[in-house]
Amino acid sequence: MNVVKRVIGISFVLLTILLISGCDNDSRAFSKIGSDPEEIAISFVESIYESDSLDYAKSISSPRLAGLIDRYRTNRNVQKNLFYQMYDKVDIQSESQSRAGRQEYAKQASIIVLLKGEYDGDIIVQIRTIKLSREGRVWQVNAVEVSGF
Repeated sequence: MNVVKRVIGISFVLLTILLISGCDNDSRAFSKIGSDPEEIAISFVESIYESDSLDYAKSISSPRLAGLIDRYRTNRNVQKNLFYQMYDKVDIQSESQSRAGRQEYAKQASIIVLLKGEYDGDIIVQIRTIKLSREGRVWQVNAVEVSGF
């Protein structure tokens, strides 16, 4: 009788552990962290303007864009040659062009980014379009375009 209680107790513990370990958020088709193209675009621009390293920007870029960023070597060069604008202090805001539909099924996205900040004492406002594509479950930045407004 004592053995039966132990077996039932151990079975209950094992079943509980099995059920808890089966609750894994990564098994979902659309992971929440890093799955929003707007979040990726903003973090890309922030890494160019507010970070000392280009490593994060290269890690979320397509291989072609990562190679281009790597050739520029410094954040200032990327600001000057890819974004065509340097800032001393900048505020970054975004506006998604494609709000309709479900993003987990989208393959491409264009995010409009508003850059407002100071450079040499002047206040400068610029608009850039960040083009992204999805590879599997991961969004990659493909291009930065000057918006003609």
